[in-house]
Amino acid sequence: MISIRLRAIGTRVLQVIPTILLATFLVFGLMHLVAGDPAVLYAGENPTMERIEQVRRQFGLDQPFLVQYANWVGKVLTGDLSVSMMSAEPVLDAIWRTLPYTLLIVSVSLCLSVLVGVPLGVAAATRSRTPLDSAIMGVSSLGIAVPNFWLAMLLITAFALNCQWFPATGAVPLTENALSALYHTVLPAIALAASGTAEIARQTRGALSEVLASQYVRTLQAKGLSRARIVYLHGLKNIGVTLLTVMGLLINRLLGATVVIEAVFAIPGIGSLVVQAALAKDFPVVQGVVLAMVVLVLVINLVIDILYTVIDPRILRQ
Repeated sequence: MISIRLRAIGTRVLQVIPTILLATFLVFGLMHLVAGDPAVLYAGENPTMERIEQVRRQFGLDQPFLVQYANWVGKVLTGDLSVSMMSAEPVLDAIWRTLPYTLLIVSVSLCLSVLVGVPLGVAAATRSRTPLDSAIMGVSSLGIAVPNFWLAMLLITAFALNCQWFPATGAVPLTENALSALYHTVLPAIALAASGTAEIARQTRGALSEVLASQYVRTLQAKGLSRARIVYLHGLKNIGVTLLTVMGLLINRLLGATVVIEAVFAIPGIGSLVVQAALAKDFPVVQGVVLAMVVLVLVINLVIDILYTVIDPRILRQ
């Protein structure tokens, strides 16, 4: 079993490599389709043609596209993501500086979504076609429909400005003060977790309802097992793959949604970094950040695939 699992993991890793190469080409190519010459912006006000050409040579912008791409990929493989055209800060340093803020928000949001969404889904499934089921599904539909940025502004108005229970903006590094960092993350995480909680509740309700209506569960009932034991020991175990799939998709969505949330709460995360770089046409930063996020998503998907085989070993034989 271990050898089969290792072989499956190795195959999945090999499948990720061409995806990363394709991602590097798309990231590099799409950035060069953006209107405007970054060399003109970096050269300062009223630059001369000599100064613009100097900047192009400095950043390799005077070379053919494929040569630029090959040079960039070669540096990426050595861990060199170039430097910011505006601040001269190494792109990799900028990513390491901002990524923890984003990962903290995403992690707390995911935990909230699971801790609230799964019990709601279980409650709706075990009380199917009751007022409680209808209420939970109605609130879930509302949670999916409400935009994150609008909910974020409501939370700021209610709990930061009016009640003054939480800070409206800013963030604290987790390594500096863990409690303060979590305190600053509460409102952004709630705003980000609303749709995720609703999605997990709906998926849990649907999958668990199907399991509870199966012949397998009726057999367990005939054997005298309690309702709680059937639901929490057997029911949730059988929908583990479904929940894991939803969580994987949710993590990817949360990483993208943090761009808006970080802007609303003025959090110096990786989303804010890429927005500022895009507005300034700082190509190296945008390319580095987007590539880092693509790799992060692929790694998360790889971990999810590995967890599939742990939860349900039958997947290895498919």
